[in-house]
Amino acid sequence: MRLRITKTNFTIRYDWLFELTNEEGDVFFIMNEIFYKMHNLKSPISKKELDYLDKGQWIKATVKQIDGINVVTSL
Repeated sequence: MRLRITKTNFTIRYDWLFELTNEEGDVFFIMNEIFYKMHNLKSPISKKELDYLDKGQWIKATVKQIDGINVVTSL
């Protein structure tokens, strides 16, 4: 799925790092590492992606709904 990064969050205020939308306006999230560990998943984000990804960029991702949230599970 093709998603665009619309917001970034590198604080502890939210449990997501990136908010993304698809072309239809649906919202998806790349969560923090704690969220992925709690759900026995590997985080799709490494140091390389943290340095590379920024607001406005388009990425190809695989998503899954977890706890009612559209979550990116791989890039």
